[in-house]
Amino acid sequence: MIRSGYGGCPYGFPWIYVFRGDRNHESGVEVDVDVQIRGDLVEFVVGNYLFGDASRMPGDADSLVAEGVIDSTGILELIEFLESRFAIEVLESETVPSNLDSIAALTSYVQGKQALREPSR
Repeated sequence: MIRSGYGGCPYGFPWIYVFRGDRNHESGVEVDVDVQIRGDLVEFVVGNYLFGDASRMPGDADSLVAEGVIDSTGILELIEFLESRFAIEVLESETVPSNLDSIAALTSYVQGKQALREPSR
């Protein structure tokens, strides 16, 4: 299981070790960026909307709204989480179901936003 959190990471950026060498700082295990993002998203949804009951978590491609996991107020909380956890800005024009309605869509959206801010190597 991938653990999320700051884990002593400098500057409060828990994902910095994933992007530098694709290595999880806490365990030293190779980690795919999308797996780390997905794990953080699932942990947030289960902890904040499903009261810790992971058995109620829909599949990655299932709609969080249609499954009754999240409502319009929850979307606002989710956007705040995305912006603070992944250091991205969610524009109003991007608050559409194709970006925010499922774990798969959210993972892809966050990866795309982070790729835009990553410097070229």
